[in-house]
Amino acid sequence: MKIEFILSHYIGRTYQLIMAISSIIIQTNNNWTLHIICNGPVDDIEFIKNIFSKFPNIRYSVLDKHYDDFGHTPKNYGLERALEDWVVMGNDDNYYTPCFVDEILKSISKNPNLKFIYCDMIHNHYEYNLFKCSPKIGQIDMGNVITLTKLSQQIPLNIDRYEADGIFVETYISKFCQEDNIHHIPRIYFVHN
Repeated sequence: MKIEFILSHYIGRTYQLIMAISSIIIQTNNNWTLHIICNGPVDDIEFIKNIFSKFPNIRYSVLDKHYDDFGHTPKNYGLERALEDWVVMGNDDNYYTPCFVDEILKSISKNPNLKFIYCDMIHNHYEYNLFKCSPKIGQIDMGNVITLTKLSQQIPLNIDRYEADGIFVETYISKFCQEDNIHHIPRIYFVHN
């Protein structure tokens, strides 16, 4: 069982992406893949590919143009093409603690009925303070939400809404989950920038 990370990448954020990729590469559990979707043509993708060329579990896609929708179009693109059982969607300026994958997979192995997992985070809009999350609009981010791919693919992110993360979460839970399918890990495994 693997977790697929989907990261939106924007022009001018080379070093943010390097940090995001590095946070995934150093995971203590290697059961992950990473799909980077460039939000339109970017000038650094060959540079990035060269740095991380020895990692066959990283793939890259470039969209035909830039979409100004908070990274929702690149995430939808990645979600449609996701290959693993579980998926998490973020941006190139997010990063994960080294135990993220391991802790998520441990939770799944303890409860095979899980369909939705989330953790707490540190958030830049809150001065990098602890953000205790709940699965509601305005109280969660796609970067700290882990869902079953086959179910997530039925609910694309709303590209017209800033709060698409919360809308996705509320829709996913209402369609697919009961209380025993949802697991909150009250620890910080994700940083939003």
